Amino acid sequence: MSSRRANAVDEVTALIHEYAFLLDHGDLDGVAGLFANAELRSTNHERVRRGALEARTLYDPVILYDDGTPQTMHQLTNVTVVVDHDVAHAWSYFTVLQVTELGLQPILAGEYRDRFAFVDGAWGVRRTDLRSAPRRRSFRPHARLNDRERHPADLLRLVLGSTIFVLGAVVARRRSPSQLEVAVFRRVNDLPAGLHIPLETVMQLGTAVAVVAVTAIALIVGRYRMALSAFVSGLTGIVVAHFMRETGSGAGRPLDLLTHVVVRGTRITGFGYPSGHTTTAAALVAGSAPYLPRWARNTAWTALVFVALARVYVGAHFPLDVVGGAALGLAIGAGVNLALKGPGSDPP
Repeated sequence: MSSRRANAVDEVTALIHEYAFLLDHGDLDGVAGLFANAELRSTNHERVRRGALEARTLYDPVILYDDGTPQTMHQLTNVTVVVDHDVAHAWSYFTVLQVTELGLQPILAGEYRDRFAFVDGAWGVRRTDLRSAPRRRSFRPHARLNDRERHPADLLRLVLGSTIFVLGAVVARRRSPSQLEVAVFRRVNDLPAGLHIPLETVMQLGTAVAVVAVTAIALIVGRYRMALSAFVSGLTGIVVAHFMRETGSGAGRPLDLLTHVVVRGTRITGFGYPSGHTTTAAALVAGSAPYLPRWARNTAWTALVFVALARVYVGAHFPLDVVGGAALGLAIGAGVNLALKGPGSDPP
């Protein structure tokens, strides 16, 4: 092994040990600082934390005793480091010991899988996966276990979505579509006919069938909380959007106000704010997203954009209708997440 490679192995190993030392000494901010440019993941939940601020939230449940420490001792074994130029991968086992009424006892065990990068003359963490082994008995707590929590981001989505929806409703009831909105509608509505089948397909995300399908799939794979959140969010989106359209008054749909509208499917007239399909799809996505891995969340949010686009494309709604529907659905999903609590933090 070359001298440079040996030094790299030593430096990476030291970083792994530093994590354990900082945590055992109660320096939770120092622990989070190791992940300033990294992702922190756990096999016990789907949430990915990026950067020091998000990483710090993982350690909020840690109990610090009178001496300012969690009174733990992390034992690291089987530390293996593989260096490939400026990237290193490491695997190690951890066993957490703590002084309890029974003496020094193991309270947690598992595996770390880390990725490091050599940047600006120093090695740093880029990704850590925490894989906790199942515990067979309980000892003195080192963390307040919380598998469900309310996230501030959901409160922001609730307020923002509600505000946009209300403002859109005021505009929709008081005036006809602006020239800009009509121009946008025409541009989308006049898109090639070949897009009809793919857009019609993705548009089904905003139907009751999609709500039932997502709920059923979540139940089949054992994601019961996701099933509950998806069902409540989607159903609420359907009911609220229908109520708003039935009780609304003001400017109608494209067929009521414009000529030469390209209609693809059923001819729909009457008050169109908000778009029911878009509301339902947004509520379903917002209610399910906290339980999905990153790639699935991105796919779901992208599909929502195409649902909104499809409703304009088929001639059923003006752009304001789908924007209001998306805002309403986002608020509904966020409200359900706050009420039911989303996936929570795991103890480190």
